[in-house]
Amino acid sequence: MPHDKEGNPFPHHIMKTKYPYTYQYFYQFFNDLINRSGGFLKQKMAPYKKYPFYKAEKVTVPFYYVMNNVKASLAPYKVVGPELPAPLPVKR
Repeated sequence: MPHDKEGNPFPHHIMKTKYPYTYQYFYQFFNDLINRSGGFLKQKMAPYKKYPFYKAEKVTVPFYYVMNNVKASLAPYKVVGPELPAPLPVKR
């Protein structure tokens, strides 16, 4: 996920210099990413449709922004609860 430990997205200049291949990968999906649905996200991605890229990247979140990013999703370990479905019966 292109976010720091606090859940903030890496700015474009950091992605371009520190993680150029990751940035190129996300950029392949630029149009899909700026056209994602959802009220908040639609509003945040609007400058990319309205202005040239170099202006838009300065006034809004990066186009690879992940919404509802919480610290738990960035934790190095995830814990899975014991609620697993019962095994399916085997027909013989």
